[in-house]
Amino acid sequence: AVALSILEARNGWSGIVAIGDVGVPVVLYPPLAVTLLIVFWLGPEWGIIPAYAATLARALTIGMPSGAAALFAFSTPIELLIMWGSMVVLETHPGLPRGRDILKYLLAGLIAACASSLSVLMWIEYEHLDLVASQRMWRGSVVGDLLQITALMPAMRWAVPRARGWTGRRLDSAPRFA
Repeated sequence: AVALSILEARNGWSGIVAIGDVGVPVVLYPPLAVTLLIVFWLGPEWGIIPAYAATLARALTIGMPSGAAALFAFSTPIELLIMWGSMVVLETHPGLPRGRDILKYLLAGLIAACASSLSVLMWIEYEHLDLVASQRMWRGSVVGDLLQITALMPAMRWAVPRARGWTGRRLDSAPRFA
């Protein structure tokens, strides 16, 4: 996740991408997908540490001051914890076997993406974006995170049960799951 984050920052992969003629802004952050799967495969404590490290590495790579970068880096772990915690509270099975589990997963994803998008305020300040560019960046962050969370549904559905079994057999104590 950290290496992917540094590559993303150096190559500008998380910039705004227009989808079709509509021009919907999308900001993609690939380490989110990696760390979200880790959270559901191994537990939240395994996913939030690489998520923080990856987001911190991203911020430092683009030149954000270290204090601001340390604060900015909490955005991805917070998103993961909201996602995991929402699924625990809503009693959502991470393998998404039923339609209601899928709906709860998507609703948790929307809440998590919106909460995490608050970090965009720091990004906007760092980049000195005008009002229109700021709005596109915020909207792109929410849409991009929600698209990534949605795109992970097949992995959640088919890989999570296998991964949970594999980790359960190899770890001394079973990890906590949603």
